[in-house]
Amino acid sequence: MRRFVLFALVAALAAPALAKKDPRPPSPEQRVRIEAALRSQGYVRWSGIRTDDDGPEVDSAWDRQGRRFEVKLHPRTLKVIRIERED
Repeated sequence: MRRFVLFALVAALAAPALAKKDPRPPSPEQRVRIEAALRSQGYVRWSGIRTDDDGPEVDSAWDRQGRRFEVKLHPRTLKVIRIERED
């Protein structure tokens, strides 16, 4: 019985933390900030933005030279923290 109660308690505490990690579209206010940050860092267009507690992820972000990347931004500063070329 103790194991069951302990397991239930751990599961109940972990569930909200896990649920927050699901990617979701940014709010309109977040989108404005993210798009401004992308432009200031040299990106001219992108195909999609999703966000979670680890920060925004941008699909197919094109830079001024026409190169395409997947970009991960810092959750608070919105600076690029990871970039992967998509060609």
